[in-house]
Amino acid sequence: LGPHYRGDGKAFVDLDHIRPGLAFGVAMESCDLWEESRDANHFWNRVVMRAALEQGSRTASQMGDNERALRYQRAWQEFIGDPIQDHMEATADGNFITECPLSDSKEQSADCIKYEKTIDGAVILALVHSGVLGVVKDGAGVAVSDVVATTVLVYNEAFCNLYPVNEQDTSAGVPGVLYGRYLKDEYGGGNPWQLISAALANLMYLASQEISLGAAMGEAQLSAWRRALQSKNFRGTAPEFIAAGDSVLARLRHHVTSFDDWHLYEQINRYTGEQYNAKDLTWSYAEVLSALKAREDAVALSKANPPKADQSAATPQGDFAGSCFVTIPGPLADPPFSDSAIAKMRGYFMANLNIDVSGTMMAARGATASETEAHPT
Repeated sequence: LGPHYRGDGKAFVDLDHIRPGLAFGVAMESCDLWEESRDANHFWNRVVMRAALEQGSRTASQMGDNERALRYQRAWQEFIGDPIQDHMEATADGNFITECPLSDSKEQSADCIKYEKTIDGAVILALVHSGVLGVVKDGAGVAVSDVVATTVLVYNEAFCNLYPVNEQDTSAGVPGVLYGRYLKDEYGGGNPWQLISAALANLMYLASQEISLGAAMGEAQLSAWRRALQSKNFRGTAPEFIAAGDSVLARLRHHVTSFDDWHLYEQINRYTGEQYNAKDLTWSYAEVLSALKAREDAVALSKANPPKADQSAATPQGDFAGSCFVTIPGPLADPPFSDSAIAKMRGYFMANLNIDVSGTMMAARGATASETEAHPT
């Protein structure tokens, strides 16, 4: 916002749209991230709105627009608050984060119930897109919290059971796990999505950054992460979280091969493991490249703040029975995707943002007209 700020406030037109006092403000019913269901309290919507309003408030203050800064601050403090609190579902393993309001809430929409969006990959995207993760306050971090760990655990179990390709990969010793959208997803047959799986890796790298920046982990958090990552020896070090992220990208890399010339699609077939639908999806490139950038930052921070001597010997290894999530022993020496693969993906991504040097952006070059109409991205 800052470099494009104008005295007439045009840069803030979107935030003004959701400010309090308007009928179509932050409490307005809207569609979810997948443009399929409607609700006034989707987790992704609330988290990203809060992050945008917080950033907008800071930027407005820096630009001397104190009235707007206070308005945005009031919007997220009074009308959004902490979205995690009313999106925590209880299980025997602890609380996990849901996309829709709690299942026993009268606020939950018919669409949330119909599609079983209690477990939804949009939650993982929200945690990454919020922009507030990686910021450590008073020794506490969001990404390393026990509720995020339990969310990963519950989602691991759900998507391991839902997608045969996950079990096949685990049996073959392929690290990581693949995530999809939600349990009753029927679009394209209901498959893992590259962009959601990449966001999970990104979340692990953000957790690593939080540890390097000083976030402390108590026994409850360590116990939750040991279950989530199927690692009895997990000590909560920054390198271990990098290894967890590398594991996820390694499984994604297993299905995005040189035979595809490093083109990314929208989905991975739940049975065959082949890439499927909407070739060159811009969003897929954005999430994979963002995860790789988060990894680069996590590695740099970890090297600058190495684990304590009594922690450095611990590596994520252990009994993986009962879960398809497999964690590698330590961070890979090189990124899961090679420099040449990353260069090609970046090239495809940039081409989508400037079609034929016209400045026109495209969601996916490989999407057919029927696919785009059936499910606009």
